[in-house]
This record gives sequence, structure tokens and C-alpha cells, in this order.
Amino acid sequence: MKPRVHHLFILPLLATCLGLISADLVEAQSSCAPPPGLIAWFPMQNNVTDIIGGALPLDTNAISFVPGEVGQGVTLGTGGYIDLPNDNFAWETPQFTWEAWVRWDGPGPTEDFAGSCILENCTNGTSGYALCARASDQRFVFVCASNGSSNGSLIVASNTFTPGMFYHVAGSCDGTNFNLYVNATLQGQLTSDVPLSWGPYWTIGCNPAFARNAGVPRTWNGVIDEVSIYNRALSATEIQAIYQAGSAGKCLVQLAIIPAGTNALLTWPTNFNGFTLQSTTNLASSTSWTYVSSVPVVVATNNVVTNTISGTQKFFRLSNP
Repeated sequence: MKPRVHHLFILPLLATCLGLISADLVEAQSSCAPPPGLIAWFPMQNNVTDIIGGALPLDTNAISFVPGEVGQGVTLGTGGYIDLPNDNFAWETPQFTWEAWVRWDGPGPTEDFAGSCILENCTNGTSGYALCARASDQRFVFVCASNGSSNGSLIVASNTFTPGMFYHVAGSCDGTNFNLYVNATLQGQLTSDVPLSWGPYWTIGCNPAFARNAGVPRTWNGVIDEVSIYNRALSATEIQAIYQAGSAGKCLVQLAIIPAGTNALLTWPTNFNGFTLQSTTNLASSTSWTYVSSVPVVVATNNVVTNTISGTQKFFRLSNP
């Protein structure tokens, strides 16, 4: 049988792409390149770290890492929270897109017009922006106004979600028009003539501390994965590409695996300095990765390593410790 190739995104802090070579397996599931404008990305691979800008959480509590849509995701227990750095001006742009993969497992401790938070920015009052999900009608909500009260500006998804399933949720604003997408389908729009007004507080999976202390935690009950922030409004086509990548996810540097007779050519761009090729035959063990000793040959603008296809299947990844 002809060799087949499978490559997918995994462990973005240590490796940006991973591929599978087998003597009798061929299929393809591609990751996608991040759209331009990505300024913060929290893949949730054993930590809450922004792998684009390097931001670390201000504080966390009662969080754990579990299987997500792309590798791992984060879940919050009772009293759980993820407080991001305050006044992160790099994220407070005239346009923006927020997107993430999420699984809603049931009502959280705060269930009202907005429900539980995925990602939020707000002041110490009711002003702010948030991606949420609410239990009352099982719909995703985009809070996109200077007043986040129940009669403020909300986009409520036209379709309901099913508990226990992963969904891709994205909210965008081009400065005037707000859009809510669920699984790359436009679910609602809102036009506002009020300029964006950013608050100092950023959180994932909950309300800021002042609201939690007031008894309104909005803690997410489920899993949050691949939280990403862009400095512009993504197009519907760009959001569709992220959704279609599914569990392969976004990939900073693409590892291509090309069948060539009894060999496979593993290639990646030469402008990604510091990345090395690793392989394993056992994905279940995080310590089984070993460096591939073959020295890459530079062909045009790509590094190329030739690997013979034989025996046990192998997984490959690019690592940049």
C-alpha cells in the first residue's frame, strides 16, 4: 500500500507541528497557519502562557489541564480563575478578534443574561467585552458594549449548543461592526457608533476579582482551549480555516511530510531558526522524543530531511525548547 501522511498540531510550546509516518497508513489532516494579526495565543498545554507575546497570568486558582480540542485544554474547579495581566495595552486595539475552542459541560455558578465567561475584558463597573455561554437557552453570547447590563448590547447566537461537545467560538469587531461566529457560521451581528472602550481587567474562564468577590464569578464549567487574540477583525474565510483545521489546530511553522518512493521527505522553512526535528514511536510517553541525527539539507528556502519508511510507525515534531 502506498505510504500515507498525517500531520497535526500539538504541544505548541515545545513543538509547533507533529507528523506521522507509517509504512501502511496514508491520510491527511492539516493544521492551518495563524491569520495575520495574532498578538496573543494561549494553547493551554500544561500551562497558561501566551506563546506569541510571552504574557503570563497575573494569578490562577483551581485550574487543571485535560484533553482539549487541540492537545490539552484548561478546566476551572470551584473558585477557579485565570487573571491575565492588567492594562495589557497591546491587546487593546481599535479592531479585534477573539477565538477559542470550548466545551460547555453545564451551568456555572452565575447564570443570567450572559452566563459563564470564556474570555473577558472589563472595567470595575459593567463596561466591557466578553465571549460567554448561558444555560437558560444554551446559546453563546458576545457582550460587545460599553454597558454590559441585561439591556446592553449583546449578540446572542441564533443556534443552540449541545453540552459536552467542543465548539469553535469567535467574536470580532472592525471598530463598528461586531460579529459572533460559532463553528465558523455567523450567528449574529451588531453595529455600534460607540468607540471601543477597554478596561484594565483581562480574564479567562471567569469574571475579574472585584466581581468574584461580589459573588458574581461567572466561572466556566467545562474546557477552554486555544484562546487567541488578534489586532484586527478576521474575515469569515479566515475563521472558517481555523474551524476546519479542528484538532490539528493552528501551526506557527508547518512541518510537511512528502512521500518519495520508499522514503518520506520532512521539510520546514529555513527562516525558523532554532527548531530541531524529533521523533517517537509512542505518543503516550512525553519523555520518548529523541532528536533526529540527520543533518537537514537546504533546498531553496526549506530544510529537508530524508527518512526511510519501514517498520514501526513514527511520529515527528519540530521542537524549539
